[in-house]
Amino acid sequence: MGTSGSDSDSHAPRKLPIVPELRLPQQLDALIPEAKLFLQLTRFEQRIDAALARMRLDAQRILRTPRTVYRTLRIFLAHEIDNDTLRFRVHGHLVNPDTGNPDSHRDRNRFSHYVRNAAVQLQAPAYSESECILEWNRNDEDVDLDGIELTARAANEDTHCRVLLNLEQYPPRWVAPDRLAAALGLQMLPTKENVLESLWAYIRRYQLLHAQDPTQVICDEVLRDVFGLGQISIDTLPGALDKVLRPADPLTFLYHLRLDDADKCRQVYDISMQIPDSHPSHIAALPETPERDAAEISQLHERCRSLLQEIGDRLQGYQFMAAFSESPVDVMRVAIANQARDLSILAGHGRHPSPFVDWGPGAADEYVSQFSRSS
Repeated sequence: MGTSGSDSDSHAPRKLPIVPELRLPQQLDALIPEAKLFLQLTRFEQRIDAALARMRLDAQRILRTPRTVYRTLRIFLAHEIDNDTLRFRVHGHLVNPDTGNPDSHRDRNRFSHYVRNAAVQLQAPAYSESECILEWNRNDEDVDLDGIELTARAANEDTHCRVLLNLEQYPPRWVAPDRLAAALGLQMLPTKENVLESLWAYIRRYQLLHAQDPTQVICDEVLRDVFGLGQISIDTLPGALDKVLRPADPLTFLYHLRLDDADKCRQVYDISMQIPDSHPSHIAALPETPERDAAEISQLHERCRSLLQEIGDRLQGYQFMAAFSESPVDVMRVAIANQARDLSILAGHGRHPSPFVDWGPGAADEYVSQFSRSS
């Protein structure tokens, strides 16, 4: 049950129409036993509304979470010697899962978009310490490329190198301290949200919340060793977790740099990774409750409220007539007394504050003076 919102935010949660709470007149269930069914129905309706609201909020949270799919990133490592210059190339592409060929869809990003950092560590003694590391870092302003090329002086002999690739991760993955990972039962490379959820489950399982102040966590031996604190606030827990988590290690490849036949050194690797789903066909905006349905529900609630008000008025009349039939004299006496009281109030014969004097302060002064004279 919702009302329409702005078109600019189709994923915004819809608010339920605010309707007055429906209450049965008192003592009606004693006269009409079926009235209890109405109470059960209204309670059931409230549970349904609450369940729908929770489901809608969960669905909105899922829709706001970026969707990822597993794809294969094919990486090529190659080099060539041009005169005295070594050109080392790292290039690649996503693989079409159906054909095994490069994914040429226009919405797909190029290779460098998925690489955050690339480095080539050349081995001594062929290279000095100052020239043994070739590095490339991606900037947000850079244009995506199909490959990365690093250049250096060509060595005089065959040598080996180590290629390090830091790939973009969706969502980012982290490495937790060994003791914390073992205590929380973390698998592989968790996300920060996974670590926080597991840590909160660990705190509840071992009842580490402070008895008097539930916003504080009493660190046990494991948490004391990880965070270096005996007690930590729940508000600062995510920040403390950021300090002990470290990014995932880069992919490492060993490569043989040959001077005579560079083509034989070419290497190919297939890496499975998660990437944002650019075609989320399974995601659609939640269906909205039409305005006419919401208006009809509000009208029905208003109709029920009016009927309940009418029933309450009829019940009061019935109770008066029932009491009048049993004891007409007593009922008339009560009615006359009530009418006389109402008439006195309307005529202004009630108690006015002007004839009454505030005697409290004067009496206190008189008492004090008498006490002073007697002493």
